[in-house]
Amino acid sequence: MKKVTRPDTSIDQQPARIAIATRITIGVAMGALGAVMLILAFPPYNVWPLIFLAFVPILLADYRVLPQRWAGLANAIGTGVWLYVYLTMIFGLNTSTWYMQAIALLVAVMLFATGRGLRVFNEHTHYRWFVLCGIASTIGVEMIRSFIPIIATHAYVGHAVHTQP
Repeated sequence: MKKVTRPDTSIDQQPARIAIATRITIGVAMGALGAVMLILAFPPYNVWPLIFLAFVPILLADYRVLPQRWAGLANAIGTGVWLYVYLTMIFGLNTSTWYMQAIALLVAVMLFATGRGLRVFNEHTHYRWFVLCGIASTIGVEMIRSFIPIIATHAYVGHAVHTQP
């Protein structure tokens, strides 16, 4: 019978682990970077190629940097900040348009609430459905919100490239 030995778990043999607070800070920064890229992709800045790269730091943060418990935070920050800025640029910031900023906050809360479940699902399936899940959820959310008259087609990601041939 072969004897099973435990691997050496001394400090010198373990890879350096990044503290959870550091991982959360990096994840928040990556979410903010994604928000900045999204903001710059839309009018009035029109740096439209950024729309194709903006979700990369957000997804990397949610699926690789942040602890599983905090998955969804980068998406909530990135998308929530972008929506808040974009909708404020369209509708202004006053007492009669407060609900548009509330929509951005609601979207951010929903993204954070669903982020952990999406990460668990993708880890469980070994990321087999990662791309299709992302496509279906993005198109599904865009379709559902197109039926809500108050927000209609405002802030569609396609608006960033609508002037390109």
